[in-house]
Amino acid sequence: MFPQEQSHNDYWSTAREPWPSLLFILPFLIVYEVGAIAHAHVPASRNGADLWIRHFGMETGVAVEWMFPLLAPILLLIWQFAARRPWNWNLETLSGMFAESLMFAMTLVVIGQVTALAFPLEVSVELSVTPLSRAVSFLGAGIYEEMLFRLTMLPLIFAALRVIRLPRSLAIFGSIMISSWLFATAHYVGSPALFSPDELTQAMTTVCESRELWFSYTFRFMAGILFSILFWVRGFGIAVGCHILYDLFVGVILAGIG
Repeated sequence: MFPQEQSHNDYWSTAREPWPSLLFILPFLIVYEVGAIAHAHVPASRNGADLWIRHFGMETGVAVEWMFPLLAPILLLIWQFAARRPWNWNLETLSGMFAESLMFAMTLVVIGQVTALAFPLEVSVELSVTPLSRAVSFLGAGIYEEMLFRLTMLPLIFAALRVIRLPRSLAIFGSIMISSWLFATAHYVGSPALFSPDELTQAMTTVCESRELWFSYTFRFMAGILFSILFWVRGFGIAVGCHILYDLFVGVILAGIG
């Protein structure tokens, strides 16, 4: 462990903290929410995880419309205060987090290329929305999917596994695998009832019966593992940054070139 004074000033420990993570994701969150409002007439402007969270909140009556953009900041601030974490940050930390996010995003590109070798079936996808609308949606994917599956579900699954007295290392492994499976499967759920056992079973059945989905499902599962490891080891902000930069690179830049 670092000495206390070094730990507070060291980039590698500071970048993992909730406060720098909040400052890092805040510009992405603001641009996403403004963009989603400006493109409200485009159905794909809001990310699926954002819509799932909004649907659940409105159906249960535990949230109002203006609260949803504040959920990630609130969760990070609760973590910050509850754990009594240091408030240290600087621009070098945020720029380093961006560089790390870009590096891991490129790593995910390589993982995707290697995974594709096992699934030679080519599937053409028609893009029906503008690059700007896609970019807005990708910002939401990085924030809301990471908030749902990593910031919220991963610790809850870990805690549940620890309650049943699973050793810490196995609980970490199990939480990564379960949350990654949920992350991958959720992309094939066709209703707002995201975590309904029937919906998850139907989604798995659809994937198993459709060979053209095997690559995307496998890759999303592997991406979920990477995002989960980043969350555990490098913090929430870098997991979000990796997710966003990967989606923008593949879904906007490469798609535009292609």
